[in-house]
Amino acid sequence: MGIRHNTLPLWGVQFHPESVCSEHGARLLANFAQLTRMAVGRLHVLRIPPHVQSMSVQARDQHVWKRTPTEPRFSLVARRVELHGVVDAGARVFAHVHSSDWAPVWLDGSDNSGMSVLASSAHAATVRYSVHSQQVRVVRATGPGTEDTLYVQTLSEPFWTWMQRTVDATRCVDSVGPAFRCGWIGHFAYEMKDDGSGDRGSESAVDAQLTFVDRCVVVEPDCAWVLALVRRAVDVEHEWLNQACGFASTAEAEAWVHGQTQRVREALDVDVPDPEPLHVQMRPLMDRATYLDAIRTAQQLIAQGESYEICLTNEFQGLIAPGQMSARQAYLRMRQNNPAPFGAFIWDSSNQSGILSCSPERFQRTRVDSETEIEMKPIKGTSRREPRPFLSNEYDEWREEDERRKQELLSSVKERAENLMIVDLIRHDLNTISHSVRVERLMHIESFARVHQMVTTVRARSCAGVVECLAHCFPPGSMTGAPKTRTTQIISQLENRRRGVYSGVLGYFSTHGRSDWAVVIRTAVVADGRMSVGTGGALTILSEPKAEWAEVETKLHATMADSVSP
Repeated sequence: MGIRHNTLPLWGVQFHPESVCSEHGARLLANFAQLTRMAVGRLHVLRIPPHVQSMSVQARDQHVWKRTPTEPRFSLVARRVELHGVVDAGARVFAHVHSSDWAPVWLDGSDNSGMSVLASSAHAATVRYSVHSQQVRVVRATGPGTEDTLYVQTLSEPFWTWMQRTVDATRCVDSVGPAFRCGWIGHFAYEMKDDGSGDRGSESAVDAQLTFVDRCVVVEPDCAWVLALVRRAVDVEHEWLNQACGFASTAEAEAWVHGQTQRVREALDVDVPDPEPLHVQMRPLMDRATYLDAIRTAQQLIAQGESYEICLTNEFQGLIAPGQMSARQAYLRMRQNNPAPFGAFIWDSSNQSGILSCSPERFQRTRVDSETEIEMKPIKGTSRREPRPFLSNEYDEWREEDERRKQELLSSVKERAENLMIVDLIRHDLNTISHSVRVERLMHIESFARVHQMVTTVRARSCAGVVECLAHCFPPGSMTGAPKTRTTQIISQLENRRRGVYSGVLGYFSTHGRSDWAVVIRTAVVADGRMSVGTGGALTILSEPKAEWAEVETKLHATMADSVSP
């Protein structure tokens, strides 16, 4: 559809020339530009009012992200340990080195495709932030359930801005090592989308939590690294950094690295027993009938033009024995059933809660040289996958059915539409900070233990810092829908609950400028003897409500294969 005013230089087209799949988009934009140039030459053109200009991404407030270069604060002591073909070394190190750790931090590449980080938040500096109070608090855990407060401030700026300065203040000198060379590990909850927006959020919630890891073990497919940071200078602005981050001398760091290296070598000979099944009766907050009604309401809003795609979610809850040991066993069972590139087990000793994640989806990875290189890999489109059979005579039939499901997913009009809308949304987010956005691979299938997923790879280059890059693309578009702002408002009305950690991001900012963040899906959150699992799916005008509920159950069982849902 197109319109043209009879006398004024006004034209409109119902079309998406910016979409990666649109044909002749560049020609259409060129035509608009030419018409504008012709109109400017023969008509008096009024200036665009300031309130309209403010809606443009070009009018972004630059001073918020003004960054002052700082000298590297740390040096790195590193030792490499060859694995000699040892399988699942990360789990062995976790079982042996962290068996009695009351605050373990484990980023777990359980599918052996990448990297695992094993560390502890015990006696480390941890930053917590609440959107409601706008208060940032830095604490140091001194024992199970006890901690010292190092710093408290109520911010007059977005937390993202404060965190960018803090990440800049904790850089390390260039050195040889893995992709993570100590730094910040933690999560940003979904409600961080409201930071700086005026929506104050939940009073008691922690919406961002990051621990500064100044010593750790990093496991790669062929080797492990034992790493420790040494303080090189005093930080006047961040006094609390001087108290809790890094070893005071190279000798102390080397002594720790030497001892930890011995424990890692011992761990490589440790056999890790199979975890026991964990049967948890999971019940949804929205029962099936209520969820189906919410789907129909969402589709009515889509038909009215309020959104193109709405990512509706539900939450399942069940009871689990309180304490870290039961959570550990639950996570070990999860990773066995559903190995994933972005697994995680993070236990918060202060309130006896944990994050157990087997996420397959990278949100954003960055690498800094002269510019920041950004990679995002949104997932939209899911198909259930049956486990590979043990009997060889069943393999050919399983492979044929497995391939059929992959091709069915790849050719689905609905699933491709879902993926395309999120890809275009991500390209829009990146264009606010990047001069070069490109789709490297559009809509390909990646297979995991329990599901097939449709994935697209998008890359960009930017002058922005790593926290700024994350902030401008948050929350993950694959968990909201499009357009993002209006759709998140609709989601709040339909779900009427906090998503919390689920639908946020989990990962790290490394001291040498890299970062890697995963979308928090296929994840259980444990607290006070209760386990909660978020799951959902993207809705379009083509969605069939009963099929959407079946997808919710598929994703629940991909997360908790032993769970039972009514």
